[in-house]
Amino acid sequence: MKRIIYDVPRWSVFLHRTGRGLDPVGLRDWPLDKVGDELFERLYAGDAEALSSPTDDALVDWARGVHDGCSGLPEFQRLQQDCAGDPDGAAVGVETLLEHLAPSGAPRNPSGSQDARRQLRIAASAAADAVDGFRDAVAGLVGVAGTGVGTSGAGQTANAGLVAQLKVDPRLKRIAQLAGRMKRVARASRRNRTTTGAEEIMGVEPGGDLGRLLPQERALLVHPRLRKLALRGLLERSCLQYALAGSDHRGSGPIVLLHDKSTSMSGERDVWATAVALALLDLASTERRTFLWMPFNGAVIQTYSAKPGERIPMEAVSLACSGGTDIATAITTALERIAETPNVRNADVILVTDAEATSGEAGEVRKRAGALGSEILGVQIGDDNGQLRPWCDAWCQVGNLNGLSDEAAALLFTRQ
Repeated sequence: MKRIIYDVPRWSVFLHRTGRGLDPVGLRDWPLDKVGDELFERLYAGDAEALSSPTDDALVDWARGVHDGCSGLPEFQRLQQDCAGDPDGAAVGVETLLEHLAPSGAPRNPSGSQDARRQLRIAASAAADAVDGFRDAVAGLVGVAGTGVGTSGAGQTANAGLVAQLKVDPRLKRIAQLAGRMKRVARASRRNRTTTGAEEIMGVEPGGDLGRLLPQERALLVHPRLRKLALRGLLERSCLQYALAGSDHRGSGPIVLLHDKSTSMSGERDVWATAVALALLDLASTERRTFLWMPFNGAVIQTYSAKPGERIPMEAVSLACSGGTDIATAITTALERIAETPNVRNADVILVTDAEATSGEAGEVRKRAGALGSEILGVQIGDDNGQLRPWCDAWCQVGNLNGLSDEAAALLFTRQ
C-alpha cells in the first residue's frame, strides 16, 4: 500500500491502525497517519520497501527528514530491535514518536541540524520507555475483563486498542504499570521465600537452594574443574536438592483483600491499593487459590470473587472512593464470608487502608479470625496513627506509593 516514502503491506497498516485505535484506511487518509504506517513497518518488520518515487503528499519532505534522521540513529535502532515482531510494542513506539515529532498534529520541520537529531534521539528514547511501560501495563491488567488483554484472536493484535484505552484513561494506565511491576516483585519474593516449618525430607527434586543441596552437589562447588558447572546448575535451578515438607499451611488458602474505598483514599492511595489488588489476583491465580476482592467504606460495597483462571470485572478497578471507614464491619463481613463458605477456610485476610477511622473491638475480631484459621495482615498507607495495629497479626506502613518497599513486599507476597 503506497504511503508517502514507503510501500507498506496492508496487513502492517491494519495492525498499526488497530493497535492505536485509529480509523481504517479510507477516503480521509490523513498524511500523519501515513507516516505512522511507515514508522510502524520499520519498527515491526525492521525495514520497509521504498517507493520508486515518493507521493506528492504535503508531508513528503518532513517524512523524508524523519526517516533519514532515524536511519542512522542508535536509539532508533535499539527501538527497532525491541519492537521487532511485536505489533503492540510497535504501535506504542509510533504513538510516542509522533507525540514528540508532531505535537498537536503539527509536524516540526526537520533538518540536518544537531537540534533536529537531538529531537529524534529524545523521541526514540521516550518511545523505548513507553514500550517498557506498556508491557508493564499489559502484565498488570492480566486477569481483568474488559481491557482486551489476553483475548487475541485471528486478525487482531494481542491487546487490540489498549494503546488508545490507556491514552484516554491515565488512572488505568498508572494502575496497570504499577501492578505490572508489583507482579514481578511478587514472583521474585515467592521464589526466594523460605519454607517455614518444612523439616521432613520427602525426596529429591531439582532446584537451586544452597542449604538443601545433596552432598555430591556441594562437592562439585569446591572441585577446581567442575565448579563452574555447579554454579551454572545453581543459576538454572537444576541441581539435586532435598524436597522438604512440613506443617506450615500459610499461603495455601484463599486470599481475601479488604480494600479501603473511603473518600480519604482517593487519588494515589487508591491507585496504589488497586495495583496491589491486581498483583494479589495474579499471585492467587498462579498458585491456584481463590481470590476475593472486597472494597469497603462504612460497609463492604461489593465482593468480587475469582477462582483460578477466572477474571475480575473492570468495575472493580474503576470503582470510585466515597464515604467513611469502618474497619470492624469490613473484617467482620469478611470473616462471615469465610465461615459460611467451606472452600474459603484458612484464608489470608489482607487489609489495605489509611486507617483514618475505626470502631469496634479488635481483640474479639482477631480471636474469631484465629478460630477460622485466618491471619489478618494490614498495610497502612500514609502516616502511622496506631489505629491499624490492634486489628492485625502483622502489619506494615507504606509512604512511597511509586512501588513496593521490601517490608510491604514481604508482608503481601511472602508471609501469606
